[in-house]
Amino acid sequence: MVGQVSAYLGMCCGILAVTAAVVYVLLGAVLRPLQVLTDAAARLGEGDLTVRVPVKGKDELGILSGAFNQMAGQVERKVEDLRLLLGALTHEIKTPMTSIIGYGESLLHLKLTREQQECAVRGICRGSRRLERLCVKLLAMLETYDMSGKAADDWKGNGGVGPGPGEIRMEPLDVRELLQAAAEELSLPAQEKQIRFIWEISRESQVRGDRELMLSLLYNLIHNSIKASRTGGRIWLGADGEKLTITDEGAGIPAEDLPYVWDAFFMSDKSRSRSEGGSGLGLALADRIVKLHGMKAVIESQAGRGTRVTVFYG
Repeated sequence: MVGQVSAYLGMCCGILAVTAAVVYVLLGAVLRPLQVLTDAAARLGEGDLTVRVPVKGKDELGILSGAFNQMAGQVERKVEDLRLLLGALTHEIKTPMTSIIGYGESLLHLKLTREQQECAVRGICRGSRRLERLCVKLLAMLETYDMSGKAADDWKGNGGVGPGPGEIRMEPLDVRELLQAAAEELSLPAQEKQIRFIWEISRESQVRGDRELMLSLLYNLIHNSIKASRTGGRIWLGADGEKLTITDEGAGIPAEDLPYVWDAFFMSDKSRSRSEGGSGLGLALADRIVKLHGMKAVIESQAGRGTRVTVFYG
C-alpha cells in the first residue's frame, strides 16, 4: 500500500514537473517577444530611430510586431523630414540675409547718393519680406511632405492651400517672369564669376504653383549652375510651354553620382561645394518642391561637360 502511494505521489510530481516545464516554455515563448517589443520601444524613445523587431508568424504578436515596425519607420521618416526642413530653412535664408546685410553695410560705410540710399532701403525691405514669406512657406511644407493617401487628397481638395491660413497657394504663374526673377536675385554671384545668361524662351507659358516655392526651386537650380561654372561661362535658361531647362557648361556630375544628387546632404564635389558654402540641401529641397507641385525633374550631366536640368510642368 505504501509503495502504491509512493508511486502515485511520484507520478503526480512528475506530471507537475512536466506541466511546469511546459508552462515555462509557453510563457517564455509568449513573453519573450513582448520583452523584445518593450526593449525596442525603450530604444526608440531614447532616440534610436533605426530599431526594428523581427516579425515571426501571423498571430497577434506578429501583427503587433509589424505595426511597431511600421510606426518606427514613420517616426524615422518624420524626423528626417524635420531635419531636412530645418536644414533647408537655414540654406534658403542665406540669400535674403546676405542681401540685407550687404545693403545695410553699404548704408553704414559708404557715401551714397540719395537715389542709392533709397535703392538700398528698398533692397532691405524686399529681402526682409522675402525672408518672412520663405520661412512661412518652408514651415508649411512640413505638413505636405507625405503626399500620399488622405493627406494628399485633402491638400488637393482644398485647391492646394496648405495647413493654416493659406501658406501654400497654387496659382497661374508666368514662367518667363519666374526665371527672370530668380536670375535677377542671383545677379551678384553671376557677375562675380562673369557668368552670362542666355535666354531661350520660345513662347509665353504658365505654370500652376506657389510663387515663393517656385522661385526657391529655380533659385537653387540656377545657383548650382553658377557654382559649377567656370569664370566667364554661360548658362542657358529656356522654356517652351511644357518644360523649362537650365543648362550650364560647368564641371558636370560623374555618372556614378547622378542617382544620388536629389538626396539630402549629398554633394558630388564635396571640396568645391563646401568651399562655396554648399550644404547638399539645395537639390533635396528642389526635389520636394517639384513633387509637391506634381511636376517631374530630370538631370542630364557629364563630368567636365556641363549639366542640363529639365523641369516638366506641361
